[in-house]
Amino acid sequence: MNYIVHVFGGFSIEITEREYKGMEGKEGLLFFPSCNTTINTSSIAIIRPKDLKIDDKGQTTGRLHDGTRVKKLFGHWVDAEMVDHDGKPIKLDPHYYPEVVRDEVMTEDEWNNQTKQLYAGEEKKGLPTNS
Repeated sequence: MNYIVHVFGGFSIEITEREYKGMEGKEGLLFFPSCNTTINTSSIAIIRPKDLKIDDKGQTTGRLHDGTRVKKLFGHWVDAEMVDHDGKPIKLDPHYYPEVVRDEVMTEDEWNNQTKQLYAGEEKKGLPTNS
């Protein structure tokens, strides 16, 4: 079985099972002969089996766990509403937003359904909701 290594910089590589098992307990720079690539272990966001299917739903927009609106730009999720002082999209912190690394961003409908469920009991108590 092969594995996909996703790096915080936004790229990914495919490594062998032997290379994956050889990573255990190691820190610093690692060389992967199968793809002739060296990666620093501190830059690895996630490692997943290659055969793990990730369905991105053909999504280009969505919401993060805290409600931040995002859009997919050249294969990377960025803040949909803010830009930096140069007018460039703001990159999202993968430590705070792990769903962008896993490409598991909620659609607008998924976000709305989740918030409706969270606040369903609040309406009965007479508390304000975000509807």
